[in-house]
Amino acid sequence: MNRKVKDNLFAALITAMVIALTVLANVVLYSLTSINGWHFAYAEKLDLTVSGNTKELFADAEAAGRKVEIIFCMPRDEVASHNTGRDVLDTVEQIETLHPDFIDVRFFNIRTLQDESGKSVKDRFEKYGTDMLGNKTPLHKGSVIFSSTLADAAGNTREDYIVLSNQFSGVPYVDFYHIDAEGYISAYVGEEVVSSMVLWTLAQEHKIAYFTTGHGESVDIAFSSMLSRAGYYIETLDLLRDNLYYPTDSDGDGVNEKRSGLNLDKAGLVIISNPTADFTKKTGTVDMELDKLESYLEKYGGSLYVSLDPYAEPLPNLEGLLQEYGIKVATGENEKGETLRQIVKDPSNAITTDGYTFVANYADNAIGKALSEKTDKYVSDDVVVKNSGVLELSGAAQPVLVTSSSADAIVEGDTVTGSEEFAVAALSERNVNGVASKVFVTAGVYLTASDAVVSDSYANRGFTYALFDTVFSATAAPYGCRTVPYETGRLEDLTMGTARIYTVLIMAVPVALAVVGAVINKRRKNR
Repeated sequence: MNRKVKDNLFAALITAMVIALTVLANVVLYSLTSINGWHFAYAEKLDLTVSGNTKELFADAEAAGRKVEIIFCMPRDEVASHNTGRDVLDTVEQIETLHPDFIDVRFFNIRTLQDESGKSVKDRFEKYGTDMLGNKTPLHKGSVIFSSTLADAAGNTREDYIVLSNQFSGVPYVDFYHIDAEGYISAYVGEEVVSSMVLWTLAQEHKIAYFTTGHGESVDIAFSSMLSRAGYYIETLDLLRDNLYYPTDSDGDGVNEKRSGLNLDKAGLVIISNPTADFTKKTGTVDMELDKLESYLEKYGGSLYVSLDPYAEPLPNLEGLLQEYGIKVATGENEKGETLRQIVKDPSNAITTDGYTFVANYADNAIGKALSEKTDKYVSDDVVVKNSGVLELSGAAQPVLVTSSSADAIVEGDTVTGSEEFAVAALSERNVNGVASKVFVTAGVYLTASDAVVSDSYANRGFTYALFDTVFSATAAPYGCRTVPYETGRLEDLTMGTARIYTVLIMAVPVALAVVGAVINKRRKNR
């Protein structure tokens, strides 16, 4: 084999090694990101100036001399260098500047279990490892703790706290962002989260919002996050398995005994979110799902929030319960004789050319006006709905959101009823033997969908908070806080310094190999 052929083969070998090692480096880095949840992020420069609405939100507590600690679980310089933590720190310190006698920002070191002065905070970390319901809360460097001391009428004090640790992905500070289904940041909601968690620690009690399961329910994370920010604990409810027990005073001593089962003595809300399968009903003597729901509403004064997908099959048992409250989901038959839910088309209020996405009007009644006034105080935009069904109302049921008076009800493209005002969200309150219960129904899934409640172009977020507050007596509602949308960007679990190191490494390896190969190849040619 001549020298030229050998040199060409050697050059090809060096090239192949460079390519192979570059691929290997990428595979290793991809594996690390997959295992640890690391993502390199496009750092988009944003204006994170807070709205200043906290002055009104915190006014009463501040006037009463209350204090709230916001605790980061790593030193300040580490938080400031973290690609997502720095935004949260920016927001928190802006709010502290607005309320210097009310908000106290602190930095604990979770590795050494010490505060900024070197004092041990081990006992506090042990406490924060369990939430107020007794559930374990994983603490890590990216956890943020909100804490306040509350005194009761007798002068007894207790520390009320909540920990944001993002138990689902383990990515620090993700609780302060809105993340879409693909893992991308779509908005920064830090001001709203910080404000709501401060309000949380000031509340006298915290209700539980239960999401039913087992019927194909789907829940947008933005909706459940808003419930948390409105002061609720979030739990799931399997009505086939769980019994809805309540405290009772069976021995007449004036003290309610603790009983097994779900803590529905604190149930502020039971939510049925976009079910595709029906609820079971009693056939013999054993209570089934629907019977438990009826008992919760009629015996214990429960509150029910139902959202229905108009494209799903009718659910006779669940819809029968709603009809008892005067709310009927309108249906029609197609050419095949199949029963389908009606869909609203409202071209005069539409924001899309097909007429199925439109601005909903507040109903001209007491509840509509109350929600409108509370929402309009903070945002002037409209509530938008999309692909909504039609609600027919009777008895005590009253509309909350309605179409224009020229809307059409459609079944598979055919108009069933034309040029009429339809209810697309409704509320019914009943009183049975002195026990008051509430049922709210929205005939679509878009009212609290992610892009609707995250966007500041719509009033859906403000409307939803007003609904929680006005109708369901939520303990906290962070009205008017600023959302900062992202054009692009991916959440990461690397500090910016670590990200730069990995970037340098992945670039340096192939470059170094190429340089070495070129030197060796040149020496061989000069022999």
